[in-house]
Amino acid sequence: MYKLGKYNKLTITHEVEFGAYLADDEGNEILLPLKQIPDNAKVGDELELFVYNDSDDRPIATINRPRGCVGEIVPLEVVDVNPKIGAFLDWGLEKDLLLPFKHQKRNSTPRVFSTILVKILHDQVSDRLIASTRIMSIYEPSSEMLKVGDKVELKIAELHERGFVVLIDDLYQGMLFSSDVIEQLSIGDVKTGYVKNIRIDGKIDVTIKPIGVKAIKDDKQLILANFAEHNSKFLPYNSKSNADDIKNEFALSKKAFKKAIGGLYKERKIEITDDGIRLC
Repeated sequence: MYKLGKYNKLTITHEVEFGAYLADDEGNEILLPLKQIPDNAKVGDELELFVYNDSDDRPIATINRPRGCVGEIVPLEVVDVNPKIGAFLDWGLEKDLLLPFKHQKRNSTPRVFSTILVKILHDQVSDRLIASTRIMSIYEPSSEMLKVGDKVELKIAELHERGFVVLIDDLYQGMLFSSDVIEQLSIGDVKTGYVKNIRIDGKIDVTIKPIGVKAIKDDKQLILANFAEHNSKFLPYNSKSNADDIKNEFALSKKAFKKAIGGLYKERKIEITDDGIRLC
């Protein structure tokens, strides 16, 4: 049986005036509208198509690619809010994805044009595809499979007064504090991060800065530690260096880097040259 909200391999069985019917390996048929039929497609061809609900909630196939499939967590833009039903999200298909009220977090009403992180679900009761922002209730905080220093994937889930709430490997809830943020972040951004602390209650703190030498809180000490890490008295970075290069090497913004090397220069611990910095 073809799966709603997934890509399915379907074979064209016959054409009609308004499109073509395709069948899965069990013989279940589904319509591909006329305007969706690829050029030169013919009866007997196998196509990989996404299946979702049309405006009448009937299963239908499409050649268009949505921004996510069932089970995936993706950032989507709110395009409309119906006070009786819920919010509608643009996910790249003709019919917008519904975010029902009962699947919205408490005290968090989506606003038109805002981007929110949602999980795409197949509601078995209504047999419809819907979205849910109750991601944090789906993934309870846990530390069973993680340890401090682990490299993980972070998805920015929510703004927080102290930073950002994130999803760790799409499995765990985590907290990214403002002090560990070195660039502008938006909801849905995916970043490489590191487990910084695992609390007694199982909650997890993460950082975008690597654990180890580059996790040293004092920026001046971090730069000095980099000399030791490279076993060199010279580093090819100074105030003229590219901001991305500085961020990749030191996990610092260019502003923070310039302030740190300026401080080290005043303390006579380094020399600043045209091509880098050198230990005194």
